Amino acid sequence: MSIGKSQINAIAKGKLSGDIEFGDSKVINLSDVTLSFFERYSAIYVKAIEDSINKNQVVGSGKMLKGVDPEVSKDGNTLRIYMANYYDFVNKGVKGVKGSKNAPNSPYQYKNYKMSDEGRKSIKEYINKGKAKIKVATKKNTVNAVGLEKKKVSLIDLKTETLIYLIKKWGIKTTNFFDEATEQVQKAMIEDLGEVMAQTIVIQIGNPKKK
Repeated sequence: MSIGKSQINAIAKGKLSGDIEFGDSKVINLSDVTLSFFERYSAIYVKAIEDSINKNQVVGSGKMLKGVDPEVSKDGNTLRIYMANYYDFVNKGVKGVKGSKNAPNSPYQYKNYKMSDEGRKSIKEYINKGKAKIKVATKKNTVNAVGLEKKKVSLIDLKTETLIYLIKKWGIKTTNFFDEATEQVQKAMIEDLGEVMAQTIVIQIGNPKKK
């Protein structure tokens, strides 16, 4: 996944540098060239992340994809990718309270079975949308499961508590979706940027005069 040769040539010649007009001048600012280059690669990066999410069948990735926001610095020196703050938990996985089989090399681990109200709400929505099949044993709405005392609990709340318990106990499986996308894009980016800069320098300096 990379930009095409025609785009590389156009970027090197300053023809894809946003609203900048070069006219007949052969003097091209390198920061304009890299700005144009990174602007195009930001879209490639986002597409690579999306493809990797689908390939690795990342669960509940909708909100994460909507939160992907690429930004190129004005000087053209830096390409930043902003994502939901929990992306790396999904990327590297999380070890569970009772086991690390799902993410043996992850730097993250659950310490208890608690979950924030926001997290609980997201899991309930996830179940309501039919994206998780949770079976629970009930008896006239009176339950004694997942550490709950016997009391009336709705079915959806019981399913939510069950899924939270399972997630916390066994952790989140490693997907490496972001690492894979980054490695793929970086490899192509280094090759293409080298070609762009090589062409740009030749265009700026020109051929040496014959003696």
